[in-house]
Amino acid sequence: MREDWVRYRVSGTSRHVSAGLERHVGVLLIEIEGKKVTVRFRKPMTSLLEAERLVKDFRTSWNGDWYLSEVGLTAHAEWLLDAWDVNSDRGEGVMHARVVVGGSVAEANTRRQRPWRFHEFEEDPLVNGLVRRFESYRRGQEKLSVMSYFCLSAIEQTFGGREQSSRALAVSAKVLSSLGRLVSSVGDLQSARKMPAEPRAFELEEAIWIEDVVRELIARTGRTRLGREVGPPLTLECKNRSGALD
Repeated sequence: MREDWVRYRVSGTSRHVSAGLERHVGVLLIEIEGKKVTVRFRKPMTSLLEAERLVKDFRTSWNGDWYLSEVGLTAHAEWLLDAWDVNSDRGEGVMHARVVVGGSVAEANTRRQRPWRFHEFEEDPLVNGLVRRFESYRRGQEKLSVMSYFCLSAIEQTFGGREQSSRALAVSAKVLSSLGRLVSSVGDLQSARKMPAEPRAFELEEAIWIEDVVRELIARTGRTRLGREVGPPLTLECKNRSGALD
């Protein structure tokens, strides 16, 4: 029996990735070839709406966002429904029942089928809060400048200031200063954290840079609080998806 599937094509700001990339993520099987992304489901999908909700849930989660950035797909890439096929191989008059479970069994099922909902830092209240703010931004519920400023200020307060944060996270003070300057002074009348002298929206490259830095700062804060190595030094010379960090 063929699995149900949804195929998306990705256009816009996505760089080319190697052919043949494949990853099982819980109930999803994600295949990437060039700029084409195919999402297959490893359990029956009863409708297009259910399938689209599941894909959106993955794409806007912390783990999903991190995975997609690693394979070269930016959150600003445009995902367009290319094809949809459901129930075609199951025959007529087949009833598919759903068993509703609760408690630990339900949580275990959710963790197995939707692992992107559970990140490695969820036991730490601070980092879990930062992750949820980032996810809220991904879902369009929060402005980039507001989310980024909150995360930066929370991290600096946690470590006792910008200089201490720089040392603890192995992040150049210039990176932190550049981030603070961008999210405080850039934005239009709909997105700015405070009224800028010359309102303007973030350029795409600026938005990608901010997202990459904030994501990395959250992850490094989480690793530090778990007693792990934070990673190599992060400076303005490091590369991200949009090119040089500066």
